[in-house]
Amino acid sequence: MSTTPENPGDSDWAAYEPTQVGVPKPDPGYWQSQYVPPPLPPVVPPAPYGPSYPYPGQQFGVRAQGSPPQTGQTSSLVALVFGGILTVSCYGTLVGIAPLVLGIVGFTKANSVARLWYAGRAAEAADAAESSKKAAMWAWISLGIGVVLAVIAVVLVIAWAINSDSTPDPVYTYTYEMPA
Repeated sequence: MSTTPENPGDSDWAAYEPTQVGVPKPDPGYWQSQYVPPPLPPVVPPAPYGPSYPYPGQQFGVRAQGSPPQTGQTSSLVALVFGGILTVSCYGTLVGIAPLVLGIVGFTKANSVARLWYAGRAAEAADAAESSKKAAMWAWISLGIGVVLAVIAVVLVIAWAINSDSTPDPVYTYTYEMPA
């Protein structure tokens, strides 16, 4: 009896011979379906004038002419970054919260302007652009107020530290009287 496959005639290795493997091959027609689906309808590309359905209050196929109004997106983004940096810093947390929140509001408003404009809602796009600019402006104003208040607080702390000197007065002398 052999323990290696060199002698494939042994009964131990009979299951491993290629001639002993009996996997039936399927009938070629068995796996193929006789059903043929109908052809799909032709693909119609979308209209170049916007969506194929009107938004509420929009005429079908009507778009605003020209380019969308200017937004405060860049200013909001920069205020958002400064506010975020100040918020995660150790001493500027209170200074950075308002610019961070107002920067996020201005940035999201600015991102909705183009969508509204190309949907034919020009008045709403103009309102969103104006509110984006206002949010960016107030983000910068709040950042400036916060920095000014932080500088004032630092100056007051330094002035307090200088004036609260705890060293004894060198002119003062202490006399001790012996009890009688």
